Amino acid sequence: MRLVVLFSGDSVIQGEITGIFPGNFHLVVCNGDFSGKALLKDVTRGIVMVDTDSPYAERWLMKIKAISPDLVCIGVGKKKDKFLLFNNYLYDHLEIPSEEWQLAKLLERAWEKTEPVPKKNSNQQALIPGYAGREGLVDSDRPWARILSDFSRAMSNQFNKERFLELFLDAVKELVPVGKIAILLKTPGCDRYSVSVHKGLDPALLKQLYFTTESGMLSWLAEQGAILFKEEAFRLQETGSDGDLIQEMKLLNAEICLPLFVHNNLVGVLSLGKKITGDAFCKNELELLYSVCGNIAYVLSDLDLHERVITQKVYIESILQLMNSGVVAIDGRDKITIFNQRAAAIISTEADHMVGCDLRKLPSPLGDMLYESLLEGTSYHKQEITIGSEKIPLEVSTYRMTNDSGSVLGSVMIFDDIRTRKKMEAEKLHSEQIEMLNSFVGQLTHEIKNPMVAIQTYAELLPEKYDDSDFRNTFSEMVNREIHRLNELVEQLIAFSSPLRYQYEIIDVHEVLNTAADYLNYDGRGSEITIKKQYCGDKIKIKADKTNLARAIAYLLKFFSDNAADNYEIYIKTACLAEGNATGMVNILITDSTTSIGTQQLDQLFDPLAIRPDSIISLGLPVSKKIIEDHEGLLRAAQKKGGYLKFGVALPLFPESSNIKGE
Repeated sequence: MRLVVLFSGDSVIQGEITGIFPGNFHLVVCNGDFSGKALLKDVTRGIVMVDTDSPYAERWLMKIKAISPDLVCIGVGKKKDKFLLFNNYLYDHLEIPSEEWQLAKLLERAWEKTEPVPKKNSNQQALIPGYAGREGLVDSDRPWARILSDFSRAMSNQFNKERFLELFLDAVKELVPVGKIAILLKTPGCDRYSVSVHKGLDPALLKQLYFTTESGMLSWLAEQGAILFKEEAFRLQETGSDGDLIQEMKLLNAEICLPLFVHNNLVGVLSLGKKITGDAFCKNELELLYSVCGNIAYVLSDLDLHERVITQKVYIESILQLMNSGVVAIDGRDKITIFNQRAAAIISTEADHMVGCDLRKLPSPLGDMLYESLLEGTSYHKQEITIGSEKIPLEVSTYRMTNDSGSVLGSVMIFDDIRTRKKMEAEKLHSEQIEMLNSFVGQLTHEIKNPMVAIQTYAELLPEKYDDSDFRNTFSEMVNREIHRLNELVEQLIAFSSPLRYQYEIIDVHEVLNTAADYLNYDGRGSEITIKKQYCGDKIKIKADKTNLARAIAYLLKFFSDNAADNYEIYIKTACLAEGNATGMVNILITDSTTSIGTQQLDQLFDPLAIRPDSIISLGLPVSKKIIEDHEGLLRAAQKKGGYLKFGVALPLFPESSNIKGE
């Protein structure tokens, strides 16, 4: 231990030195009342820094030299002239303020002056009274049964570390009545050891002391794994092997130090001072102490593990209680082990009442989902469910919990109350629908007004140009087309907004398709468009309303033709398939080779409020979907290779036609 003692009553100087003090030295601060006098008696090698600005500086220096003349003194202060007054006592001086490197360099030079001079006398055992013959000392009159009972009582208080250490020290003092005793334990997270509990030592000094395994007492104990006697420390100091041993033992007023090992790792040290009777330590006392220290080390290790587990448990529980999500966990016996406050708030119950209960106490289907995850390993990810009579919407995720070997420990559920989110989504959807409806109504007004303008113009000009045959023919054709367009729009609105009445009959699906193709002629596009048909079988019977179903198919054809050029081709293909005795389906594919569509437009094809890119409103596709689904069929839109659009229609076959095999 490279010990440096600072004597100063000035908090500013104390702060300056502490702030720039190098980490490879150990600093102990003593105030202006010379409270470190007892400490200096135990320091065999070290550096003393004295505040030369203090009026007590000379008195301190005189006492330091009187107590331990081998210590190296350094002056520290703000006034340069004061250094000259104490040159007889000081090795060097440090002016405040100063840099860290300056202090480090000065301490390194001063430490070289503290190097002890090795002595050649190796028979140190003969020089230390009471060392020789210790192996033969045996105390047979001690109450061993009561002493062992005290050790057992100490070990039974495992869950209270402070109480355990106090009882252990009392038991040790019963075995060996010493005046000073201490236990050093490793500081969590670093390689430092400090006094955890003691009797008879100076608390103010111990708060500033720490020890490392790099050198000194702990290094010897970690390497040797044996009892360290003060006599051995003296011998090593005299031979120049390790001068820190005796200094660290003297700082603890220790005569012997016993290591505490767990799995060959030094976790602590028991230091014992002189017996109050002045007697030497007996062999049976030391053997018992060494054996007990091994057990005590494991108890302390278990206590640390228990403390870490409890800390981790409190940490996890605090996180769970502060989470915005409800958390419920069950063990392998279907008992609820975790139920946080958020879960209690969502389910409207008390968290304390739920822990330890069977999972069946959870509202359905929460318990079922947890049990399924536990039993079958099924995991749900953000599954939306509702619970209770109020139909509270929840978003639930479940997971099975296993250990490293794969054994099932239980299952856990995390859920959120999504009422607020659902409400916001509904409000957003409603707002978007209102906006789309306003746009739709505005566009619909233009769609209705445009034909009316043409009709009104024709009606106003007809009296004047009645005799003009070209006028009559041109406007008559235009008026008929606009009236048909207006009528079609009104029919689409009626078909979409109100239930349709169907007159079902058994009919060939190909006849329906041909009728749908004929409807294009009414729009004046029949001569410009070629419909290529590829039908399977002769007749495929379905149960349908011919007029309405043909109109639904015609709307699909018209969607292609609206953007078509001259000499345009549309392809219609049918196929049917029946498996065994089950009712089959007839599949109708409608496509072309020019109409392409984006993914976003594909999703909006059947949206009644969507407006086409050409700003034309048409309810044809939504009406088609409604009519086909009313016939228990399916209508799907998809992209084929190249991004081109295709419609697929599936209709149920009439039973007598279900044995037809498609191509």
